[in-house]
Amino acid sequence: MNDAGDDLLGESQGAIVGATGVRDALMVIKEDAVYSMSFIGGQYVMRLDRLKGGTGTRLPGGFAELRGAIALFTISDLALFDGQTTQSIVEGRVRQYLLNATDEAFWEQSVVFVHAPTTQMFVAVVGPGQRVLSQMLVYNYATDTWGHRTLRGGFGFDQAQIEVNVTRETWDEQSKRTWDQMTTSPWNSGVYRSNTPDILFYESTENENR
Repeated sequence: MNDAGDDLLGESQGAIVGATGVRDALMVIKEDAVYSMSFIGGQYVMRLDRLKGGTGTRLPGGFAELRGAIALFTISDLALFDGQTTQSIVEGRVRQYLLNATDEAFWEQSVVFVHAPTTQMFVAVVGPGQRVLSQMLVYNYATDTWGHRTLRGGFGFDQAQIEVNVTRETWDEQSKRTWDQMTTSPWNSGVYRSNTPDILFYESTENENR
């Protein structure tokens, strides 16, 4: 609402799907529009603007911040909205594959996830005849290239700093064993500690085809 108590988000008829931070504003995603919410000052005084050219999406997981813009996955396109114009990211065979790989009955389970450290965007969908995320397109927006992965029982993304302690064992410590008895995998591995958040993708074989 604004100072006068007007509900500016009601300007369009679509329901609110979610929101994501972009630059210094909160982008409110609706089924048929995109609004920008920014802090003005005082006590909870916010400014709401409907952004022209924002098509919105009805998919709860169908949007993500990407380099100061919003990636939007709709029932017919995967597009990038920069606050003024919406431009399709997919074309030709990639677009056709994405549409064919998605079961229309489970379209709303689709998930878009951006991992900035690796400049990758993941689009996971429920494939035909499946009930969980089973197909995924990977877009490297730095090199403008696409890849594909088949999933088993997928149900979401996240990212986190991961630290794993691994038993350190050297060649000398195994010198009394025969070659067949030696385990080489942990040699001098120490501690795995990534400098950037790792991608976490949740999969479960128990969920497959259920």
